[in-house]
Amino acid sequence: MRCLHPLRSLAAPLHDRRAATSIEYGLIAVLVAVGAIGAFRLLGGSIGGIFDSVTATVRTAL
Repeated sequence: MRCLHPLRSLAAPLHDRRAATSIEYGLIAVLVAVGAIGAFRLLGGSIGGIFDSVTATVRTAL
């Protein structure tokens, strides 16, 4: 029975409603971050091209 005690202490936050809610919010934040990183990697080249174009236009105007 002594070997089950550490497992109970690991599962204790899952029974506490506030801890479960914070874990859910943490998982949502991770999913949003992964999605943002994926979007930046996917669109990085085209966004870089837009910034280069804007920079060239501003330099020409000045």
